[in-house]
Amino acid sequence: MNITFMIGNGFDLNLKLNTRYSHFYTYYIKSDPKDLLSKSIREDFEKWSDLEIGLGEFLKDIDESQIEEFLDSKSTLERMLSEYLFSESQRISIKDTKALGEEFQKKILNFFSDFNALDKEHYHRIISTTKDNINYYFITFNYTNVLDRIVSIANKNCIPFGFHKANDIGYNDTIMTPHHIHGKLSEDLILGLDNNEQILNDKLKVNPKLTNYIIKSAVNSALGERKIETAKAIIDNSKYICLFGLSIGDTDRMWWSYIIEWLKRGSDNRLVL
Repeated sequence: MNITFMIGNGFDLNLKLNTRYSHFYTYYIKSDPKDLLSKSIREDFEKWSDLEIGLGEFLKDIDESQIEEFLDSKSTLERMLSEYLFSESQRISIKDTKALGEEFQKKILNFFSDFNALDKEHYHRIISTTKDNINYYFITFNYTNVLDRIVSIANKNCIPFGFHKANDIGYNDTIMTPHHIHGKLSEDLILGLDNNEQILNDKLKVNPKLTNYIIKSAVNSALGERKIETAKAIIDNSKYICLFGLSIGDTDRMWWSYIIEWLKRGSDNRLVL
C-alpha cells in the first residue's frame, strides 16, 4: 500500500527559497532583456503571474510563421529557469543530517495527527489491516532537488523508516525516492500547458509543430520516461494522498481530474489537503 505526498512550490517557499515565477522573472529579464518572452514579461508582469498560463495567452498573438521563434525563446527561458533554480537550491545548507532525518520521519509518519477523531479511527483501521509494507511516496511538481536531499538523508538515518503491525505481524515501511513529474534540474524540464484548449489561438491548437512542445503530456511522452504512467501507478496503489504546497491550478488539471477518479474508485481512499 502507498501513502503518497504530492508536493508543490509551497514546499520550497516554506524553506525560504525564492522560487516564485516573479522571483525568476527579475533574473530572466536582466540576463536576456531582448528575448521574445522576456520582453513580453517585462511589459506586463500581471499577465505572466502564472508562467504556464501566460504562455497560452501569449500564443494568442502568434501566427504559424513565428512558432519556431517562440519555441526558441521558450527553450532559452527553460535554460535560464534551470540555472536560476539551481542557484537558489544551493542556498540550502544542511548541518545536522541526523536531526533533519528524524524530524522528517516524525512529520511524515504522523501526517494524520491533526485529523478529527473519526478520520483518525479510519486511518488506524486502514493501517492495522494492511498486511504488507507501506511505501511513502512523493510525487513532486518541483524541479529542485531539496526534497530529494531530505529523503535521501532520512533513508540513511532512519532504518527502517517506519513500522506497523497487522494481525500481530510486523512490517517495515519504506520511504521512496521522489518522482519528478515535470522533470528536474539535471534533465529536461517539462514546462507548458495541460491541454490544447489553453492555447488561446484556434489556428495553433492542433498544430503539432507547437503542441508537441508545449502540451505537457505530449512532451512527457516524447521524452519516453513514462513519468505520467509511473505517477498514475503510484496514485492507483495509494490509500492516502496528501497535497502540500500545491495551487491545484489549471496547468495541471489532468492530475486533479485523475485524483477525483481515484477517490471514486475506492470508498477507503482519502485526500488530505
